[in-house]
Amino acid sequence: MSPFCRYSCNGHYSLSYKINLVAQYRFLRITLFSGMAPTLLGRFPLLYTRTLIQTLHLFLPTFPQMYQIAYVIVKAAISPRPGNWILERSIDGVHYTPWQYYAVSDAECLQRYGIQPRRGKPTYRHDSEVICTSYYSKLNPLEGGEIHTSLVNGRPGAAEGSEELKEFTKARYVRMRLQKIRTLNADLMGSHLGRGEDGSRGEGRRDNVNYEYEDEDEEEEEDDEDYIGREDRLRADPSVTRRYFYSIKDISIGGRCVCNGHARDCTVDTESGLRKCRCEHNACGEGCEQCCPLFNQRPWQPGVPCQSCHCHGHAPACKYDPEVARARASMDPDGVYRGGGGAHTTGVNCEKCQDGWYRPSGVSASDSNPCRACRCHPTGSISPNCASHNDPSGAPPGSCICRPGFTGPRCDRCAAGRRRFPECEACMCDPAGSQGNDPCPPRDPQHGSGSRSSLLLIQRNVEGPLCNRCRKGFFALQESNPLGCTPCYCSGLTPECQEDDTLKLTASSSLSNWLVTDLRGRRVSIPSSISAAEANKDPLPLDIGPDEDLLRYELSRPDPARSPEANDTDGGRRLSIANDDMGGLDSYYWQAPPGEMFLGEKLATYGQNITVGVSWVTARGDTGGHPTNGPDIILEGGGYTIAYGEAAYPGLSNTTLVIPLAEDAVGPLGQDWYHVSPGANDIARSSRRTDYRTNEVVTRDQMMKVLGDLKRLLVRAKFHTDQIEGGLWEPSIQMGSAAVDTGPPARRIEICRCPPGYEGASCQHCSYGYVRVSGRYGPECRQCDCNGHAATCDPVTGRCARCEHNTYGEHCEYCSTGFFGDARVGTPDDCQQCRCPHHVKSNNFSPTCERREGAPSGYICTRLRTSHIYPPNDTNQLHSRCGPGHFGNPMEIGSVCRPCQCGSGSTSSGMMMVGGRLTPIHCDSLTGRCLDCKGNTEGWNCERCKPLHYGDPAHADCRPCSCNAAGTGGVASCDPRTGQCRCLEGYTGRTCDRCKEGRGGISLGCPPCDCDPMGTTLAFGGRTQCDPRTGQCPCRAGAAGRRCESCIPNYYHSPSDGCKSEYLFQ
Repeated sequence: MSPFCRYSCNGHYSLSYKINLVAQYRFLRITLFSGMAPTLLGRFPLLYTRTLIQTLHLFLPTFPQMYQIAYVIVKAAISPRPGNWILERSIDGVHYTPWQYYAVSDAECLQRYGIQPRRGKPTYRHDSEVICTSYYSKLNPLEGGEIHTSLVNGRPGAAEGSEELKEFTKARYVRMRLQKIRTLNADLMGSHLGRGEDGSRGEGRRDNVNYEYEDEDEEEEEDDEDYIGREDRLRADPSVTRRYFYSIKDISIGGRCVCNGHARDCTVDTESGLRKCRCEHNACGEGCEQCCPLFNQRPWQPGVPCQSCHCHGHAPACKYDPEVARARASMDPDGVYRGGGGAHTTGVNCEKCQDGWYRPSGVSASDSNPCRACRCHPTGSISPNCASHNDPSGAPPGSCICRPGFTGPRCDRCAAGRRRFPECEACMCDPAGSQGNDPCPPRDPQHGSGSRSSLLLIQRNVEGPLCNRCRKGFFALQESNPLGCTPCYCSGLTPECQEDDTLKLTASSSLSNWLVTDLRGRRVSIPSSISAAEANKDPLPLDIGPDEDLLRYELSRPDPARSPEANDTDGGRRLSIANDDMGGLDSYYWQAPPGEMFLGEKLATYGQNITVGVSWVTARGDTGGHPTNGPDIILEGGGYTIAYGEAAYPGLSNTTLVIPLAEDAVGPLGQDWYHVSPGANDIARSSRRTDYRTNEVVTRDQMMKVLGDLKRLLVRAKFHTDQIEGGLWEPSIQMGSAAVDTGPPARRIEICRCPPGYEGASCQHCSYGYVRVSGRYGPECRQCDCNGHAATCDPVTGRCARCEHNTYGEHCEYCSTGFFGDARVGTPDDCQQCRCPHHVKSNNFSPTCERREGAPSGYICTRLRTSHIYPPNDTNQLHSRCGPGHFGNPMEIGSVCRPCQCGSGSTSSGMMMVGGRLTPIHCDSLTGRCLDCKGNTEGWNCERCKPLHYGDPAHADCRPCSCNAAGTGGVASCDPRTGQCRCLEGYTGRTCDRCKEGRGGISLGCPPCDCDPMGTTLAFGGRTQCDPRTGQCPCRAGAAGRRCESCIPNYYHSPSDGCKSEYLFQ
């Protein structure tokens, strides 16, 4: 078999194979097309070995190269189409993946392949979907049936050629796995095939056919339902079984070469015998899988033409570099910097010359000899390299980079302000104060500037031999100032001023409380506030480049720092006003809110900028409208109304207005300051310039007066006759401030040497103690008669407005209560606060004081607020000591005089009740320690009795203990509260001065009484007691001794009756 290709208009190639099959194959794996004639018809019979074979693997011939298969058409011969089978593909011939499943019925799709069947004619949901269908496995037709399998048509990505579909259709090997024959139903079998032994027809068996799948490397799989047993096979009707076979007469495969969308044809290469894409779109390779060497400006993509690199004819190849593409450094043939192609030469596009060479203007980069050698002077130039074509610095091609003090295209001349090439020493003249570009008049180009005797051309406002000093009445020497120095303003009071070099540039910004009004403020509307996201998904830039903004006015200094009071809550927000809200007006304006941010005294903004972002929306369609002219900003104050700019903005819908606050500032389009005509109420679209501006030039005095009392600030809001909406965002004003330490300096702000009575940077305020009155030549500051104690006074009556420095009176001539001194001296310290003894209220015990000559402090306190302090006298004139019965330090802040606490009888008056009468309390005047404790007391506050005393110390009533020495063993102390002494055993009483009951004889140690019962009398209660002090027992008559144990003379002892008188027996 041999393949053949035929060309089709859609770039496909139909690969048709005539298949010849031999009826006697006995192998389970059969390789077709081996030595077969292309015209014979092949068929597969049922082979009888052990089983009935229905599983065949048909390997179609290997394609010589990979193709993208579009369809496969299989035509049956003299048998029905196969029942169950799989169409598979492979790229390497080893691993096969299915393209589509075919089944006898929808149920077979689920049971055999586990795939949900696709009913009806096959359809596809995605580009690589593998379906199962029974549409092509029907019984009819019995012969010549066709199976059309489309791998492209009907899939979602067929039209645009998706990558998923291209990968799905790639194949070099195609295989048909035939797994089940489509039979003519079991009733066509021999009558004996389905009968039992008795010859009757029983249940039809379905286990007589083998659907086994076998491969050379796999084990044989058997299913009892997929083969006919040996006995059944022997009983089968041979005429029936011979009718079941596969027969295929033609297989057509349509596809195309894999050319990635870059070819319409592929031809057979005579050397390799393979088909090769005839690439277009500047693509190269067998499958057009890459761009040709000089066509890599953009990355290779399927179906997208490759773009050539723009190498100016100086490189044979280029490559795509994504980093170059992101940097937009490569220029394409259209002259646009897009893509990332580049050559391995100098420059991405070979458009640059090597170091030390340059391409002159007018010489094409494609010229055969585009580069010229740089000729930089070795002394005057930094390096031998010079500026290239379109150099980022903007220097002309061939220009050398000069050292300081040198100039010229080749750095072979002295720069302005230098002389005597090649030394090029500096001239001493200040370029800012000299007229012309060179402060040294030229003598000859080779030697640079003029000689020492040359006459310098001095600026009008500059003086000095070196032109480096402003004349009197001028300040701020700047090279950018055409006159060199700025005239002093100083409110017209003095010609002496200088530039304030302590100020730093700051900026304030806020959108709060802005309104929209007409020129004269007779009509006012409140704008709406929207966020930038609501207004536009791509917010308008606040810093628009020179190419986008015609009114860009750049200052040659860094961006100013934002002031601390600037409002940072407006980020991303803008204001909007509808034209209908201002209907009937040809011009209207954004009006700045009242307050210190934009209005009031703004002298510190002179020489700085007001920056405002504005936008406008016009009606769509050709309405015949046109941009309008008018002032961009209007300032009103100091009796003047001035404006700046009057340009139209064709082709724009937004801009950033940068307004310089200097009368001599001129914008890039010639914008300048001018006076607004007093009669102008609405600047109509047909107005001429003379209708709203006068011919009078705005002077510095007028500009300063406007800024000194700025009452209104208007920003243009109407820019087009068909405008339907206007916008405002981020209005900011720059100024000089001494409150910040960092940032660029604020230039051209004066500080004047004011005459007496005036103060402020420009002498715009009256000094302290002066009042502004109408003088002979205008307003002037006149001194008030307030002894220097009031800021101002009534200009008519002269009465001081508000006395300060602790004074009062019509002319602030008296010291206020609580102060002393002479207010007429005229200094802030005339009246001093009374210190009685301290100026702090808590320690100032006298509300008044008076001057007294000879007093140590020059005054004495006159009215004591408390009795705790000694009244004023020669030693206590300032109430610096506490009074009797009190302690503390009046001179110490927070300390007060408190009563001495020397017992509970102490009173706040410094007296104490002792023994029923008041006695003075004496304690240390600073510490409060009691110095004279009464009633035998002691301690810091007389809070305890003295040793060997007891009693009530709080009432100064402490008495001696008086303990008996015998009863205490010589211990004289007692309880400090009760007075009880510590008695020995046998003693009792508070002072231990008697024996306990049953004891007696203090001097004897209070032994027990031990009275003789025969010699003693019975005491009360039937007990015998002895004397507690002496120990003597009470003896009966005739008895004697301490214990009554003996009889007195003339008595005798009777054992039963005691002592008896002997005279009783006579």
